[in-house]
Amino acid sequence: MFYGDGALSPYKVIKRRFLTDGENVYGYLSGISLLNQSGLSAQVPNILELVTNNESTRVRDIQIGNQRVRARRSRTTITKENSKALQFLDLMSMITPSFMDETERFMLCRYIKASGVTREDVSRYAGCFPARTMRNMMESGAVYDLA
Repeated sequence: MFYGDGALSPYKVIKRRFLTDGENVYGYLSGISLLNQSGLSAQVPNILELVTNNESTRVRDIQIGNQRVRARRSRTTITKENSKALQFLDLMSMITPSFMDETERFMLCRYIKASGVTREDVSRYAGCFPARTMRNMMESGAVYDLA
């Protein structure tokens, strides 16, 4: 019996190719997608940005099905154990603390608690990120919300 052509979901392909195979983690969402996921932006991204071990160039735009993807090479090897910390530090490098209101600070605090990132995790990987990342973390008050 033939039921027609089946098509894979672009997001499933993206997830498997760049983020996780279910057991191992080798990438995470970044950019506006991360800001939206954390509640710091209501914008819906046109391009899905991610950071992955499976990219050899610094940044590359790819079309998978009807989804545009911007894949960035990771600053350090992403694993299941460090992906949340690296994603949090990536978030800290994107925010502008001087423009954050109380609602955004609350959403950032909620994101930190939900992700389970600790000060130890942050200090372990802080050297992989620019100084602006730590400055933004201090100015936003996020450092006080870390476990």
